[in-house]
Amino acid sequence: MERVKTGIPGLDELLNGGIPKTHLALVTGTSGTGKTIFCCQFIKEGVERYNENAVYLSFEEPIEAIKENVKGFGW
Repeated sequence: MERVKTGIPGLDELLNGGIPKTHLALVTGTSGTGKTIFCCQFIKEGVERYNENAVYLSFEEPIEAIKENVKGFGW
């Protein structure tokens, strides 16, 4: 099965090479568990390193809050 690498150290190994390509991935969890950070890093790595396309939908967190959350990572 073809997989999409996350670009996140250690995670691709846990996922046997990444997330299965052509599959949907739903990231869920309680507030403060790192869902937004994970998704932003996954999208950044996929677009920059692997020429992938991505869509990120957030129904509760405004874009300015998302930008503020990831600003400290230096992306």
